[in-house]
Amino acid sequence: MRTKSLAGVRPRTLRGRLALLAVATSAVWVTALTVAANLVLEAQLRGQADGLLRTRSAAVAATLEAGSDGRIVVHEPADDQVLDAGLWIYQGRVAVERPGEPRVLQRRADQLAGRSEVFADASEPVPHRLFALPVTATAGGRQVGTVVAAVALDPSRSTEKSVLLGSTALAAALLGGVYLVARAGGQPCAAPRRGDERPGRRVE
Repeated sequence: MRTKSLAGVRPRTLRGRLALLAVATSAVWVTALTVAANLVLEAQLRGQADGLLRTRSAAVAATLEAGSDGRIVVHEPADDQVLDAGLWIYQGRVAVERPGEPRVLQRRADQLAGRSEVFADASEPVPHRLFALPVTATAGGRQVGTVVAAVALDPSRSTEKSVLLGSTALAAALLGGVYLVARAGGQPCAAPRRGDERPGRRVE
């Protein structure tokens, strides 16, 4: 019973087998290209997030003055409301400036205090990417503090999902087209009917 059911799934004609082989080969290549394209997109979006974090943390670090005694003085810029969102300033491991973010994200930022040039991820309450930039003393160059910047990854994730759905639909349409073309290409040409065959005139 099982053998009959499996045999019924297989194409019975050579044309059908060739079409199935073409679809299988195309499916491998389309899948590989789709996965590669999505991986490249993910890397690009992550690189953009990392660049934004570096820019924001450097902008905040430029407003700080670190003394040789380890004390940090914060000089508020004119657009401090923009800089306050998702930014922490630590003197040692103690937060000098702390934004109004969820507790889970606050703990993740605290874990980066005292670290240098480190990226981290937080999955709750929404996915975030974080970066720790060291603050060094003017004299001696030792690290006396840390600027931690965070950015939400929701827009990037939405873009990834949209591209993934679009590429999947395009791959399915492409495979369907390959199957139809392969079946049509395998159809034999119709032989001319006997009535259409007319003897040519003999030229003397």
